[in-house]
Amino acid sequence: MQEVKIEIIENKALLLGDNHFETGAIELKVDEEVKAGAFLKRKSDSEFEVVKNTTSEEPVAISSVATKNITDKIIKVSIRACIDGRVRADMLNVNGTPANAAQIDMIRKFGLVPIYANDVSITG
Repeated sequence: MQEVKIEIIENKALLLGDNHFETGAIELKVDEEVKAGAFLKRKSDSEFEVVKNTTSEEPVAISSVATKNITDKIIKVSIRACIDGRVRADMLNVNGTPANAAQIDMIRKFGLVPIYANDVSITG
């Protein structure tokens, strides 16, 4: 009998529906990565920063795609920050770690609506 190989392909979408974005810049240190779903705060009118601590920083947007600095210097890159719309709650993160319920609730006041979804593609 032939062995069956099962491969799970990650195809979750962070953004769900009609979302609104703001284009700005973000400064990335060497080897720094901003994951999709990362909470962002304003640094200036045209720049964002990653939220490191939600007790002292207020998120106003989330990163819509993953971005990584693979150069050997600090760079500024363009980023499309999601400022309004529906997003998958299980893909939100604060400083690279999954956001908890209290952190997820923080983004509601900015027009971001976290949706709790279950993957039905992965079984047993």
